[in-house]
Amino acid sequence: METVRVKCRQCGKQVRPDELVLDHVLKKMVCHYCVADREQREQVHKEVNAQKVVVKAKDGKPAGWDREDEMIEKAWRQKKDGMVTVKWLSEDKCKYVCPKCCYEFTINTEKNIPAHCPYCGADIAKFQ
Repeated sequence: METVRVKCRQCGKQVRPDELVLDHVLKKMVCHYCVADREQREQVHKEVNAQKVVVKAKDGKPAGWDREDEMIEKAWRQKKDGMVTVKWLSEDKCKYVCPKCCYEFTINTEKNIPAHCPYCGADIAKFQ
């Protein structure tokens, strides 16, 4: 006597009808091998994501962050704070933001007017 075989809609294997189950994720009838395979893949993804979370430190810095990296970041912040923000309006005029008081004003670069910040009196840094 031959037993009835049904084709799995996911993998195409011929299985007995009692070996098929309704998978809520795939939303179709599949063999128990496909369900076990999907669950195993989900478990692996969960473990990999958990390891990624552990690799990051509590303060959001990447793994391997040390004192030397802290010093480099601090030096970069100091250099960035001292940088001058300039937006060119034409060939001889630009908008300048004073690094001391953050006041924004226009400078005539041909005549070098004004020579100081009109708000706080700080010297204008050289820029290109």
